Amino acid sequence: MHADEPSIVIIEDDPFISLSNQYMCEDLGMRVVGVCDNADDGIHAILTHNPDYVLLDVRLKGDRDGVAIANEVMRQGFRGGIIYATGSNDPGTIARLQATNPLDILVKPIVDSQFSSTIRV
Repeated sequence: MHADEPSIVIIEDDPFISLSNQYMCEDLGMRVVGVCDNADDGIHAILTHNPDYVLLDVRLKGDRDGVAIANEVMRQGFRGGIIYATGSNDPGTIARLQATNPLDILVKPIVDSQFSSTIRV
């Protein structure tokens, strides 16, 4: 792996989806610098690694969701691209996500071509 490869942190609490996302990112030439399954670890990974992108599940186990993570890291200065992964295309959910100005909102299941057009590797 090279330093010029775009970096990404993946935050997803389903281990199968997380592994699939990791493979997808690596196949697209990205450097996966963190894989987390909860808000605390995700926030720490984002602030520690300052990745180019974050692939962020919206619904996570625990009391904080993907929007809370995005708001917290942006409040602390993160300026990379937030890409939400959601199982819902409900207008209320989408509006809540759009309020954080993400790079994109992808409805699960995420397909490689959809993801690659978002990151433009």
